[in-house]
Amino acid sequence: HAFGPDDEGRCDVRVHPSTTGLRLTVTNGGRPLPPDLSFEGEGSLGLRLVRALVRQVDGVVQVQHEPEPAVVVEARWTAAAGEGSG
Repeated sequence: HAFGPDDEGRCDVRVHPSTTGLRLTVTNGGRPLPPDLSFEGEGSLGLRLVRALVRQVDGVVQVQHEPEPAVVVEARWTAAAGEGSG
């Protein structure tokens, strides 16, 4: 969605601690996110995969339009929660 065939793409992924665990923010320098983008309902395969992954970390996903377009995931996952798995 974000980049056309002739666009040079850039994607930034940032992870910061939050009050509930971790905050993951994904931004890019491409086209803005559609104003009606929703992670609710059926949606595309990509949106369904994001919802499934966010559920696994007991998180919440949001679309942010300002100050820059981004997808933000607030996860209740901590390093201690991941210990002993895998």
